[in-house]
Amino acid sequence: MGAGPVGLLLAGDLGLLVAEVLTWVMQRRIVLAERVQQLRKELAETEAEVARLEAAEVVIGQSVEAERAARRTMPSWTRSWSASPRRVVVPAGRIGNRGRTTA
Repeated sequence: MGAGPVGLLLAGDLGLLVAEVLTWVMQRRIVLAERVQQLRKELAETEAEVARLEAAEVVIGQSVEAERAARRTMPSWTRSWSASPRRVVVPAGRIGNRGRTTA
């Protein structure tokens, strides 16, 4: 089999196919490289949020622990008083009548 017209046609088609495959491979690599950049950015943002939440956890935990420690050091009557806030109820019409006598 020589390099007749049929052989040249197949060689040309093969070269075209290889060029198309190479073009596709390059385009796919570019798309994937862009996706990798986007995912790295998202990962960095997520890691930063996780770090902020961990810091908030520590601060809140320290605050709770400090409050517990403060409650342990205060007298028992103040602990029971501060643990359950009370409402002061004033009967209607009694506000502003202090020190006055009514006839």
